[in-house]
Amino acid sequence: MCAPEGRVMFFLVRSLFWLGLVFMALPWDGASLRDELVGEAQKATQIIVRETQSLCAKDPIGCAAQAISLGQAFDPGKAFDLADRPAMSQDTLQPGDRTPGWRGPATVTAARR
Repeated sequence: MCAPEGRVMFFLVRSLFWLGLVFMALPWDGASLRDELVGEAQKATQIIVRETQSLCAKDPIGCAAQAISLGQAFDPGKAFDLADRPAMSQDTLQPGDRTPGWRGPATVTAARR
């Protein structure tokens, strides 16, 4: 007869298997999920910016010291605004990366007459 621990473990493995099948059968829409994630990330970024602004308003000297230690310019009069920032480019290729690779000599065959 199996020990109670073995029964519990077998039950957990079996449950995990069936839950995995149910999870895999659920309909997923990648585009809407991605849009929701982007929206939530933007909301989180705005919350972080607001919190940073309120902390810098309470302790401008400490905020300036942190900005200087990170090597960034500190301007207490300028508010953080994500809309003013230019979109960051995802293009990371160097000019040498854009040149086509070596293809070897072209082979020409003589045509039969």
